[in-house]
Amino acid sequence: MKLLAKTFIEHGAFAEASEVQGTIAQLRPDDWAAQYDYAGTLSFVRRYNDAISPIKRVIAPRPDHIPSYQSAALIFTMMGRHAEAVPQTHKAAELGSSVAMFDMVSYYTEGLGVEKSDAEAFR
Repeated sequence: MKLLAKTFIEHGAFAEASEVQGTIAQLRPDDWAAQYDYAGTLSFVRRYNDAISPIKRVIAPRPDHIPSYQSAALIFTMMGRHAEAVPQTHKAAELGSSVAMFDMVSYYTEGLGVEKSDAEAFR
């Protein structure tokens, strides 16, 4: 099934790939990689609301997986839910992601999901 999903992606059939990856995710609810792939494909086709559940299933067993936090933050940001993106970005920054650190500066500089604060942006 993973090869089928990969083939769909390679041919630009993302809706079909999402369906196959959704089936894989249902069959393997504790497989973080299956959940991550599913969330990623759903995000690519802008099904952000559907991507929230699988990306949260990735974070629980892999609390040190920076890309999962960054993906979750991106999903929330694309939905305009900045206040929910902030803790995900903050965790990725704490784990050492320089991209997440930069994003935190943007949140505070622009007041996205947090109170606007140049002092916090600098910190």
